[in-house]
Amino acid sequence: MNSFPISIYCPKGSAGANAQNVWSNPLDVDVVVQTSYAPRFAPDTTVATDGTNYATITLASSVDGGTTWVDLYTCTTNATGGAALTVDTLTTMTINASATGASFRLARGGMLRVKKTYGGSGAAV
Repeated sequence: MNSFPISIYCPKGSAGANAQNVWSNPLDVDVVVQTSYAPRFAPDTTVATDGTNYATITLASSVDGGTTWVDLYTCTTNATGGAALTVDTLTTMTINASATGASFRLARGGMLRVKKTYGGSGAAV
């Protein structure tokens, strides 16, 4: 099995503005998100934890053309269970314990989505 990184860029939006970017598998082979290598991202700004104004970043997959999404990994700056982010520092995402093995295998046309959602006004990430 060959391994290669997939880079998905989700541009920084204004504070509180949700954003997403989707990658669709163009290959004639399955792409497997390996659970032994948790996804990492590097924020373009430093974000402190906060109980009201926070950001959540989620990596999700879809095997049905984007109708249904399964959260694979997540990261949040919520003061409850979250952590601060530091500009240009790689942050490892946490695996979603309820995601099943099939969610990590993307056939041709399967999709990965990076999504940023905000609580309150949220800090722009």
